[in-house]
Amino acid sequence: MYLYAGILSGCLHIYFIPMFANRFRYIYIILLAIYSYLNFLFTEGNRLFSSEISPSLLFLSLLFIVLLVWEANRLLFIVVERNQSRFPKKVHLLIPFFVLSLIQVLFIAVVFGAVIPRLLGVETTNIISQ
Repeated sequence: MYLYAGILSGCLHIYFIPMFANRFRYIYIILLAIYSYLNFLFTEGNRLFSSEISPSLLFLSLLFIVLLVWEANRLLFIVVERNQSRFPKKVHLLIPFFVLSLIQVLFIAVVFGAVIPRLLGVETTNIISQ
């Protein structure tokens, strides 16, 4: 979600424009997946795997992860917005959304960190023990 600040009668008002429900969201998802793929290639992320991965399979995996995170955030924003009255008045809507989003992204990352290498048939190198 992004913020739009406007000044109306001397007061600063912040309007929430739902980024995750944007009608061009699938274009953004594809662009973000391309960026992630290029970032993976330029930072030599393939060294994390002990075997080669097909570039198309890697891109599709990244595209699926980006799509899943985006749609999860879209649904989460709807839930947080509907339950806004349950939060204390001093808590801004972005705070619970941010915290809950971190939790769901952590869950997606852990699940796909374990599942995708097995689906791709590659062994991962344990970075922590090196």
